[in-house]
Amino acid sequence: MFKPYHQRAENINLLYLEDNLKLEDEEDMPNLEFDHEASKCSKFISDIQQNSKLSQLQREELLCKYSNIFSNNPGCTDLAEHDIELKSDRPIVANLYLPGKDARPYIDYRRLNKVTRTQYFPLPNIEELIEKVSATKYISVLDLTRGYWQIPLSPRAQSYAAFVTTFGTFTPLRLPFGLKNAPYYFSRLMASLLRNSEDYAVPYLDDVAVFSQSWEDHLGHLEDILDRLGSVKLRIKLSKCQFAQSYVK
Repeated sequence: MFKPYHQRAENINLLYLEDNLKLEDEEDMPNLEFDHEASKCSKFISDIQQNSKLSQLQREELLCKYSNIFSNNPGCTDLAEHDIELKSDRPIVANLYLPGKDARPYIDYRRLNKVTRTQYFPLPNIEELIEKVSATKYISVLDLTRGYWQIPLSPRAQSYAAFVTTFGTFTPLRLPFGLKNAPYYFSRLMASLLRNSEDYAVPYLDDVAVFSQSWEDHLGHLEDILDRLGSVKLRIKLSKCQFAQSYVK
């Protein structure tokens, strides 16, 4: 379907689908049903540097095919949900802070983390990943939109992760940053999703590197990983992705 014409580095406009709504509560979560018609792909990101062998039309065709995956808003996977197991039944409620001049709120889960049973899962060795990926000719890096927020919490975990503000007590529905086992759980989820693709795709937390020796293989590998991500309702932030590069930072 996608026939390469020649290779050159260029600045391009990439079609993608984006919802401009800011997520403030669960009602603002993005609708996971999308229209895949090219006419629905109506917004652009400009000046993304890409080492591309696709024409403009072919790039638009590829991006419109996977327009349900590219979004600035996180999805909500149905592959698994994060749970929390405590060492005791003593209830703990975290506090919400606004540290310094940073407008981003911070939930203090230190007390909860102290009584949470640790779930171990080996994180990828970054040096080994770099060595493996750098030996190939084509590299694409996919960035999951607000990675942790795409993982739902179990009902028990929701109650344990509740936090208090001056406006009342709130219960998170998605995996928040700061929970003790979040990195290990996320890594285990991605390892499960990418099983049997280790020869051309490796995850590192909320990034996925796709790498290949030939352009034809790279297109096939990239489509396979995009299909896997889309099948479990994970979303990718297009503006942070890199496609078909000879090297990445």
